[in-house]
Amino acid sequence: MRKLVSLLFVAGMITFISCNPPKKDQEKTKKYLDSLKEDSIAKLNTDMAKMKLVGKVKILTEIKYKALDNFGEIQTGDIEGKNVVVFDEKGTKIEESQFDSNDSLEHKYTYKYDDKGNEIEMNSYKSDGSLKFKNTYKYDDKGNKIEENSYASNGSLNYKNTYKYDAKGNEIEEDDFKSDGTLDYAFTYKYEYNKTGNWMKATEFVNDKPKSISSREIVYY
Repeated sequence: MRKLVSLLFVAGMITFISCNPPKKDQEKTKKYLDSLKEDSIAKLNTDMAKMKLVGKVKILTEIKYKALDNFGEIQTGDIEGKNVVVFDEKGTKIEESQFDSNDSLEHKYTYKYDDKGNEIEMNSYKSDGSLKFKNTYKYDDKGNKIEENSYASNGSLNYKNTYKYDAKGNEIEEDDFKSDGTLDYAFTYKYEYNKTGNWMKATEFVNDKPKSISSREIVYY
């Protein structure tokens, strides 16, 4: 009888342990599930996903033609331009080139990102392939852009913009600085929210003077 009780006790402990894993294992499981969640969100936020592309697309070429109306029948006319986008293996846009009707390069852009998928650098090139300008970006812990710097091809600063946000993530300040560091424009935004937390009215100020008012109408389910 004692052996039977001992066996039942051991079996119960095994069941308890298996149903209640150690704290370290629980933390590992949570981190794993969180990583899966972050990976799923990242996939939904890729440039490919935003462009509604399916599959592992490496290069996308879009050609725009002039539309001709031939007695009610729409026909394809001459080429107006072409856009070529290159993606990395994660579906992020890393290069974009725009061509005119003669297939000559008009603009070219390259992009770089941080580990969180935030765009941290954009390079713009002229038709001859030389650098036109470069923009760099910085973000806060919430992914809000807080600084933008634009540089000329020789590396000199063109301008600098800084941004601030409220607790809801809405932009409330934008300060635009000249290359010499002096303030050029100061944008501020004031919001009026409804009970749900969505802003319904936004007033824009430029250098403390009101410039525009935006209002919203929202229909809920």
